[in-house]
Amino acid sequence: DFSINSDKGRYTDMGSDCIAYFKFNGNANDACTSDSISLSLNGGSDTSSAGKMGNGLTLNGVNGYAQGNDDGSLDISTDWSIEAWIKPSQVSTGRVILALADGDGNEENNELSIHFNSADQLQVCSGGELICAATSDTFNTDTWYHIAVTHDDSDNEIDIYIDNKRVVTDNGFPEFTSAVSNADLIIGKGDDGSATEFFSGVIDEVRILDYQSMAFAGGLM
Repeated sequence: DFSINSDKGRYTDMGSDCIAYFKFNGNANDACTSDSISLSLNGGSDTSSAGKMGNGLTLNGVNGYAQGNDDGSLDISTDWSIEAWIKPSQVSTGRVILALADGDGNEENNELSIHFNSADQLQVCSGGELICAATSDTFNTDTWYHIAVTHDDSDNEIDIYIDNKRVVTDNGFPEFTSAVSNADLIIGKGDDGSATEFFSGVIDEVRILDYQSMAFAGGLM
């Protein structure tokens, strides 16, 4: 049966598969009911301006970001999917969309960052810049994009999607051997010297699932 979702978000609750889901409609609440990560807004970031659906997380590119401590659900060593809508006002090197890290200023193994590189491409890295996968597609400013990264633990591979098109397929990645101790979910800022620039623009509909999704609704809005 279909039901009406009037909460200005793309998805309803995904039950036990939902690790985190932030709609940013006037707050930074986690919409997952089986799990919950509490985000704090920092550096003037806010959720009062227009996003892709309803409001979004507006980041100033100088010191704005959102951060929440893992409650044990962010186990990067398993299958997972991460997705978001982004509207960057700058796409320069190191501007981070999302990171899973311990916040010590160094991106070690079993940590992850999703950011722009020097070619205005989307790049996914672990252990700093040593192991990365990048798109050949480039990004423009002031344009909405749906991005997604998925991980297949059985083959240690990741896929990258832009607007529901898989643009990086079965890219070999280092084995994530364990969940990061005291990990933080950081939106708009990274944890590595080469990927610590603050995101500038709007991020919306951030969702993390505990399985490898093979299709996304990006590009349909």
